Amino acid sequence: MHNQRRTTAIADKKKKSIIFMTIAVLVSIYLSIILIFGDKGLLSYYDRKMTIIKVQAEIQTLSRQKEKIKKEIDMMENERNSSLLESEARAFGLILPGELVYKFKNEESGNSDYSGKSDEKKN
Repeated sequence: MHNQRRTTAIADKKKKSIIFMTIAVLVSIYLSIILIFGDKGLLSYYDRKMTIIKVQAEIQTLSRQKEKIKKEIDMMENERNSSLLESEARAFGLILPGELVYKFKNEESGNSDYSGKSDEKKN
């Protein structure tokens, strides 16, 4: 009888141990799956990290393009401003060094024309 109890106790311990180990293994597998494949798992983390790297590279490319375009705009504005300034100065009869000025009398009004425009009829 004593042996039978002991055998039963050992069998119960083995069953409990097997159940505990099975539960522990299943919980470990479940947690591993969640850790790797879950919404916030390692694969998701890796995917987000790669997306961040790609977006940062694109931002750098766009920043360089932006700076290049800004420089082009500044050059165009400077050229336009200098062209505008030159045309305004010429409207007042100013000339660049080394240029010759030819003055023609307007037959209708007798005034000199500095603008270089052809004769236009004024209403």
